[in-house]
Amino acid sequence: MLEINVLSPRKGSNPGGSCSFRAGNRLVSGYFKYCHTNKIRKSALRVEHQPIYEQVTLQLARDIGLKTIDSYVLSNLDRSVKFKGWKGREKQDTDPNNRDFYFLSVYIPKSVVIAEKEYRKAGETTVILDSRDDMTKIARVFQREDVYLRTLLVSDVVGKRQNYVFNPHRGVDGEIVYLDLGCSFVKAVGGDMLLPRGLKKCGSREVRRMKKKLRGVQLISAKNDNFVDLESLSEQIPDLKIPMLNPRRNVPLQDLLTSSEMEEVEGYVLQGIVENLPRLKKRDLICKL
Repeated sequence: MLEINVLSPRKGSNPGGSCSFRAGNRLVSGYFKYCHTNKIRKSALRVEHQPIYEQVTLQLARDIGLKTIDSYVLSNLDRSVKFKGWKGREKQDTDPNNRDFYFLSVYIPKSVVIAEKEYRKAGETTVILDSRDDMTKIARVFQREDVYLRTLLVSDVVGKRQNYVFNPHRGVDGEIVYLDLGCSFVKAVGGDMLLPRGLKKCGSREVRRMKKKLRGVQLISAKNDNFVDLESLSEQIPDLKIPMLNPRRNVPLQDLLTSSEMEEVEGYVLQGIVENLPRLKKRDLICKL
């Protein structure tokens, strides 16, 4: 049995919050969340799989060179996960127990990541006081990485300071580590799973048309250290390795989702890539073989 100790009220718009748990002999601090209601009509997507969908977005972000926090899917199919301490906490209005899957991210200690930064407590919220120099560097990093975030349909993270940390001591302009990108193809609000505005379910003909546009197209990664084949990026979705916490191992996505789910996910991912091809071309970030 894995015990998760709930340490805070609900954080963000979805059920969940700060937590701690034991990983071997180590006490780990993190953040968990989940969804409970599916509001997407005529779809193969399942609300209990929302944590898996979110992990897909993070894996794709890493594949194109963005830096993210360590995160996992917590499986509870055998009901061996028990949440304690959630009762009586403000805004913890739903029992987190007995769900199939949870999304779990591991906190980066502030003292390690941003040793020289100044913090101010505002109730339950930590306000990060960026220096003017850091604000300039953050703007430069986002100017460079925004097009990658747009390609994954998660660019709204730019305006949410609580969703990333900035390390001014890495590289020329520092480094942004994304704590919470959300999911590129489903929106989670208040425990409800919805389809983002502008996305549509694609048929096989539309998927083939989008793949044809990406044939031979190579993207320069955000790290600027390799090329990413954009057609392969979508085709590899069934083989994406999803980090699981219990037991700790990487599981191919095709072992967690149905073929109908993966086909639908591929269509959504392709829409984001194809829609942003003009932006990528304008920034000279792609080439065609």
